[in-house]
Amino acid sequence: MNAHSLNKNSLLFVTNSLSGGGAERATNILVNALHDEGAEVKLIALNEGPEDLVKLRCPVFEIHRKWRGSVFETFKSHRKVQRIVRQQKPDVIVLNCDLPELIGCLLFHKSRVIVVEHAAKPWPTRISIGKLVRLVHRLRGSNFVTVSPHLTIWPHKGKPAQVFVNPINLIKTTYSVKKVGCSSFRIVHIGRLVESKQPNWVLSIASLTHSPCAFIGSGPLEEDLKKRAQQENISAEFFGQVSNPYDLLSPDDLLLITSKNEGDGLVLVEAISLGVPFLASDISDFEKFDIPQLNRCKDIEDFVSKVIAFKSGQVNLTLNADFKEEILKGRSPKFVAGLWLDYLNSQFKLNFRDSV
Repeated sequence: MNAHSLNKNSLLFVTNSLSGGGAERATNILVNALHDEGAEVKLIALNEGPEDLVKLRCPVFEIHRKWRGSVFETFKSHRKVQRIVRQQKPDVIVLNCDLPELIGCLLFHKSRVIVVEHAAKPWPTRISIGKLVRLVHRLRGSNFVTVSPHLTIWPHKGKPAQVFVNPINLIKTTYSVKKVGCSSFRIVHIGRLVESKQPNWVLSIASLTHSPCAFIGSGPLEEDLKKRAQQENISAEFFGQVSNPYDLLSPDDLLLITSKNEGDGLVLVEAISLGVPFLASDISDFEKFDIPQLNRCKDIEDFVSKVIAFKSGQVNLTLNADFKEEILKGRSPKFVAGLWLDYLNSQFKLNFRDSV
């Protein structure tokens, strides 16, 4: 056995920010679990932003790039990341989402690279750049993995090297599902305000059902949504990005998941785990969850009719405990971290556990 194999190898995860969405939360949970398993793991957060509800226990490097910053901002961020990579000399770099992919493909290093496919349709607004970035990664021998068995590797629908479902922690929250009346009823959107999540549907449903609505999350569509709500006299609250969105839900609220495509669908997983009543788009990306037909909606009209039924107390849209147990199976942080360590060992013949 050579000297290199006696030492632990190191992992460096690169993510958009410390908080912001499902990919960021899942990455935080994963690196903590890897750290707890004894792996030498570090994380780079590119964009500035608040800390997540999941506090990181491993070393963190914050780049403080301004969200939606200029090309010059991105170039400066690349130089900072390059400096960190040169200093830390990680054996494996794990890239999560578009911006880390872009910066990762321009780095000079000898590390192995893993690109994690989190979305059904990555690079939605910069398709040409995304194709070029993916080409560079393929030419450099990067490995591609996904967070759901229904995802393929864009743009050529390639087969992933491995599938790792996102780990989930049962969130500590003040949310309770005990019904206390309809006086505080709202329909609620949780997640980024981007086109793929169709938050504009929530405004339409709110208008058609004469219901107040709330948006928990931020994104490029926020100002347009606020303007439309004001113009159409729709009662809408915008809370922005928060570390624990479920603390803002009342027991009478109904969560709407109006996505037209999804990666792993973490908001749906969290809703089921917490017993939050919900309606979700009837899309193929959610088929793996096998949720009841009552909770699925094909279009806005379907959402409207079921919102009205829930609002009047005709239907119960909370799933039972057995369903929760099935959904969470295989998603414990320790279990998922173990799958990652086994994959890294078998794929690269590197040791990420304590030497024995």
